Amino acid sequence: MKGKGRIGSTAVADKVVKAAATIRRAAFNYSSRVWALVSVSNLTQAFAREMVSSNDANMQATESVDDGLLQVGEGTREIVSEISAAVGEISGATEPFQAVSDTIGNFTDALVEMDQRFQEVGAAFGQVNTAAQGISETVAEIRSISSLTNLLALNATLEAARAGRHGRSFRVVASEVKKLAGQTSDLTKSITELLEDLTTSVRQTTSSLGLFAEVRDEITRKATEARENLSESDSALQLTSSRMTRVMTSVNQQQDRVQEMVEQMGALRASVSNVTSSSRHIMDNLVSEADIVEAIGGDDTELRDGAQGLSDVLRDTGLARGAKDQIVVGHDLAYPPWCYVENGVSAGLSIDVMKLIADTLGLSISFQPKQFTDVLRDFKSGRTRIILNVGWPNPLVEDAGAIPSKPYAVFEPVIFVPRGDDDAVSRDPSEFHGQNLAFQMGSYTEYSMKEHGANMVPVENDIQGIASLIWRKVDGVVTERLVGGHISRRFFHGEIVVGSSACERVDVVMALREKDAGLRRRMNSLLAKPAFQARVRKILQSE
Repeated sequence: MKGKGRIGSTAVADKVVKAAATIRRAAFNYSSRVWALVSVSNLTQAFAREMVSSNDANMQATESVDDGLLQVGEGTREIVSEISAAVGEISGATEPFQAVSDTIGNFTDALVEMDQRFQEVGAAFGQVNTAAQGISETVAEIRSISSLTNLLALNATLEAARAGRHGRSFRVVASEVKKLAGQTSDLTKSITELLEDLTTSVRQTTSSLGLFAEVRDEITRKATEARENLSESDSALQLTSSRMTRVMTSVNQQQDRVQEMVEQMGALRASVSNVTSSSRHIMDNLVSEADIVEAIGGDDTELRDGAQGLSDVLRDTGLARGAKDQIVVGHDLAYPPWCYVENGVSAGLSIDVMKLIADTLGLSISFQPKQFTDVLRDFKSGRTRIILNVGWPNPLVEDAGAIPSKPYAVFEPVIFVPRGDDDAVSRDPSEFHGQNLAFQMGSYTEYSMKEHGANMVPVENDIQGIASLIWRKVDGVVTERLVGGHISRRFFHGEIVVGSSACERVDVVMALREKDAGLRRRMNSLLAKPAFQARVRKILQSE
C-alpha cells in the first residue's frame, strides 16, 4: 500500500512538473507574441500620430490654397476687365492711324500732281530758253547786217561827196541809211540786253525748279516712310489687338478652370475635415489600445514571474529533481537580422549562434524578446541571465553589472536616409554634424556619432526611428548596416538606404551576470575554438 502511494505521488509530481513546464513554455510563447504586438502597436500609433499631425497641416494648407484660389479668381476677373479695356483702346487707336495714313497718302498724291505741273512749267521754260537763243542768234545777224548797212552808208556818203552837186540826193539817202543803221544797232542792243535778262531769269527759275524738285523728292521720301511706318504701326496694333483678344479668351478660360478648382478645393476641404475628425477618433482608439497593450505587457511580466516561480518551487521541493536549470536569454525584439520575433518565435543570426552554443554546452535556454530598455531592466532585476546581441563597449550594460563574452561578430553602424537623399554616394559621418539622428535607446549606436557632433534623438527601436525619418522628424537613423537594410526591405519597401560610410566597428558579445563568470568561461572557451568559429561564420554568412 505504501509502495502504491509512492508510485502515485511520483506520477502526480511528474504531471505537476510537466504542467509547470507547459505553463512556463506557454508563458514565454505568449510573452513573445505580446511584445511583437507591442512593437506593431507602437509603430502603428507612431504612424497614426504623424498622420493626424500631417492631416492638420494638410487642412491648413487646403484652407490656404482655397483662399489663394479665391484671390486668384478675383485677380483673374480684374485682368479680364483690364485686357478688355485695352483691346477697346487699341481698336480705337487704329482709326486715327488710318486717318493719318490716308492724309499722308492724299498729300503724296498732291505732290505727284504738283510735280507733273512743275515738269510742264520746266518744259515751257526750256522752250522759252530755246526761243531766246534763236532770237539772240537772229539779233546777232541783224547786228551784222546793221554794221554792213552803216558801212554802206559811209561809202555812199563818200561817193556822194565825190559826185558833188550830182550826188546830193544820194547823200540824203546815205544819211537816212546811216540813221536807220544806227537805230537798228540801238534796237538790237536793247533786244540783246532783254534777251540776256530773260536768259538769266530762265536760268534762275530753272535752278529754283531743280531745288524744288530736290525738296519735293525729300518730302515725298519722308512722306512715304511715314506712311510705311504708320502702316507697320497699324499692323502691329492689329496684331497686338488680336493677341490681346486671344489672351482675354485664354484668361476667361483660366477663370472658368479656377472656378472649377475652387469648387473642387471646397469638396477636398470638406473631405480633409472629415478625415481629420475620423483620424482623431482613430488616434483616441489607438491610445486606448496602447494602454491595453501596456497592461498586457504588465500581465506578461507577472505571468513569466509566476511561471518561473513555479519552476523554482518545484525544483526546491525536489519534485523537478533532475530538471535542467533553464537560462532566460533576453534580446531586442526588433533588431533584424540579428534578433527579432517571427510568428511569435525568436529568430535571427544571434539567436542561431546562441542556440548553437546552448546545444554544444548542453544548456537549457528560453528567449525573452522585449524592447531593449525592458531587456536591460529584466537583467537588472534578475529575470534574465544573459543579454544577447550586445554591441560592446556599452556603458548602460556595463553599469548594470554585466560582463561580456568573447566577440562572435562585428556591428557596422551607418546612417540611413530616405532614398534620393544619398545622392548614390555614401557620405562621411562628419558631414552629418549638427543634424538630428535617431538611435535606439540603450543601444551602443548612441555613442557612434560622438566625435561628429550630431544631435542624437532617442527612440524605442529602429522601426520607430525609421518611421520618424519617413515623416522628416529626423535627418537620419544610426543603426547597424544589416539591421537598417532588413527593416527597410521588410517594413518600408526599400525606401530607406545607407547614406554614410561606417561610423565605427563594434564587437558583438553576450552580456552575462558577474555571478555567471563560470558560464562565461565555458562560452568563451567554445568561442575560441577554430572549428566552432567556422560554424559561427557559416551562420553569419547566411545573411
